[in-house]
Amino acid sequence: MKVAIDPFMVRDRGFDGICRFAADKGYRHIELSIRDDFVPLFEGPRAGAGAIRALKDALAAHEVGLANLWTVYRWAEP
Repeated sequence: MKVAIDPFMVRDRGFDGICRFAADKGYRHIELSIRDDFVPLFEGPRAGAGAIRALKDALAAHEVGLANLWTVYRWAEP
């Protein structure tokens, strides 16, 4: 079982900052939720090759894994 933290509360930090935060708190995995620069709310993923590389590098540097990528899409309009 993977116990992960959702670093939403520190989403203003870059990927290195959120991975460091998770590692400092003792977590080995993160659950990446909505971020305007990566997976915005109600829109398709915005991450390009550079952002994906930055996330992978930060995960590797802090020995943290990605347990889940949380997306929210607008399925129906009111």
